[in-house]
Amino acid sequence: VAYCDTMVSVCSLVRAIFYYLSFELSTKHIALSTILAEPLRPLKRRSQPALCVTAVRGGEFYHLIWYTAYMLKRPIFALGLCACVAVLLSSCDEEMATPTVAPVPVIAITLFNTPVPAPASTLVWPSVSLSVLPGLASGSNQQHLSAQTAPADAPFWIGHPEHTLITFSGYARTATLHAPSIKLYAVRDLLAFNDLTRMRVEGLRAALSERPTQPRGVVVADIYREAQMLQIQPKYLDFQGGSGVRYITQYVGDSPVPINNRELFYTFQGLSGDGQFLISVILPIAAPGLPDDGSIGVAQLGGALSAPEFQNYMKQIDSTLGTLPAEQFSPGLGGLDQLISSLKIG
Repeated sequence: VAYCDTMVSVCSLVRAIFYYLSFELSTKHIALSTILAEPLRPLKRRSQPALCVTAVRGGEFYHLIWYTAYMLKRPIFALGLCACVAVLLSSCDEEMATPTVAPVPVIAITLFNTPVPAPASTLVWPSVSLSVLPGLASGSNQQHLSAQTAPADAPFWIGHPEHTLITFSGYARTATLHAPSIKLYAVRDLLAFNDLTRMRVEGLRAALSERPTQPRGVVVADIYREAQMLQIQPKYLDFQGGSGVRYITQYVGDSPVPINNRELFYTFQGLSGDGQFLISVILPIAAPGLPDDGSIGVAQLGGALSAPEFQNYMKQIDSTLGTLPAEQFSPGLGGLDQLISSLKIG
């Protein structure tokens, strides 16, 4: 398109020159056809410039030659010709210039994706192994129990979360309230089971993080109905796959009973290294000087003793058992601690 426009401009310039020459020649009484019909010949004077303009008009060629030297002597013609050439060149520059391409507007498109919930992670229950010292038990049995939800009209302590249960046969002590056992729970199940188990998990986490001398916030995770009466000789222990704290305790129900060898037990409450599992150990234990069971002195503790007197009684028990050498318990605390240290989760 630019090339055609340029050719039209050239033709217009040539036409203007042609008409001007016709006017000049007519005033000189010279026929234009004579000039055009005259054969081409070089100018005699090299100092005279020559201009050759070729235009296409109706398929014929018009050659304007040597008369240019004659016409350039006319100032008006020379100025006009220069002006026409300048306009033509300017027009060509504008026509032939590379056009500026307007930037294409960018349209931002926002895609709204419906979030897909991540699938619930499947908990892989680890294996539990341990070494039972001779004299502590003759054997052990392991099983995995499904969760049991209490009916709507039943007490909340009836149910239990899913867990791995290890029981012992031929345990060193018999005729005890609590059966010797080791239970492995998923922390997420305890947190969701009820408020008591949730608070006990949080208390154990805080104790293992801060490691106070007397971890009062630690209680047995899976005893729901009774209350913890005492916490004797606490000690932090590590096992293969986690850590926790052990101590000696007894739980009480609706009415207080004396501390006795039927209900006293050794417990360990620990967490796996990744925090996903809680291990709860209950092993019955006996101490010298305690009654065999809680039948003796029940009436006295339940009715005759006032609150201050009962508190003094508990202080005496705490002082006596708290200073008792580890091996005077039955079984000895050293052997029970070795059992805990031999635990391996995973």
